Amino acid sequence: MRKRHEWLTKPLKPKKMKRSGRLRIGLQDAIDRKVGVETTETSAS
Repeated sequence: MRKRHEWLTKPLKPKKMKRSGRLRIGLQDAIDRKVGVETTETSAS
């Protein structure tokens, strides 16, 4: 059977956001925390 809506099968790409926009809504803080956790985990193990 032919797929009529190919775009439905693929996951959507997240929208590109500038750092200032991420800072305004608080996303950059979460990203910084995530990066900080990753570096401490790799150095600890």
